[in-house]
Amino acid sequence: MAENLGELEIQKSQLEKLLELGVTDTIALEAYRGFAFRRWSQIISFLLNQIFFLGMILIFIMPVSLMVLNNLGKLSNSKNNTILVVSLITLMAVGCLLLVDIWLWRRIKYVASTARLLEEIDNYNRAIKTIVMLDEIEAARRLQPIDTATNANDRQEVLAALQVTRDSLIGALMAEKIIRNNQNLISSRYQLFAELEQNLATLMTFDTGDQKSEYGRLLDEALKIGINVHKEIRSLQNSQRK
Repeated sequence: MAENLGELEIQKSQLEKLLELGVTDTIALEAYRGFAFRRWSQIISFLLNQIFFLGMILIFIMPVSLMVLNNLGKLSNSKNNTILVVSLITLMAVGCLLLVDIWLWRRIKYVASTARLLEEIDNYNRAIKTIVMLDEIEAARRLQPIDTATNANDRQEVLAALQVTRDSLIGALMAEKIIRNNQNLISSRYQLFAELEQNLATLMTFDTGDQKSEYGRLLDEALKIGINVHKEIRSLQNSQRK
């Protein structure tokens, strides 16, 4: 891997520092990404969390409820009565879980924009991995007659576009966090918006006409990511004005 590619990739640890999400928002984010973008691993993770939370609620409610009912003399040695009581307590636990889920889904509207930006970051990181793959192919073909000068120029242009795209993605996450947390950093927010506008203008200057080559396709992908980020930030701005 070229030494600058590792620095271009947006790492998970960096995302965690940028996002600063609580446990509830993290679960809401994973649930939204799973169902909105049909990511089965995240859907399964969400369902497993549901089972875990139901188990925790039952562990808390069941002994306390049985103890209270026993002290009140409401429990009998009848097997049918015991089954009925346990069933009612389980229904109470499911009801509690549904209340938690309702609150969780209400939180989704605050992280939906973050989820869409994370999808663009995934696209961006895939573009970086594609360049790594192209570098490996290039190294394997060095003994063959190829136009190395053209490839080198195309590669540098793609890296420049991806650097701008990276700045846009990180800036968008920072702007989104300011809006999500409802912080009163108005000057910082508008400065970030201005920088994102400039980044998009810079991306538009790159020539994406030749999409037959892999580098041309990557340039086009960088531009699409930049446009999607711009649309997302515009949407956030409009939501703040309402």
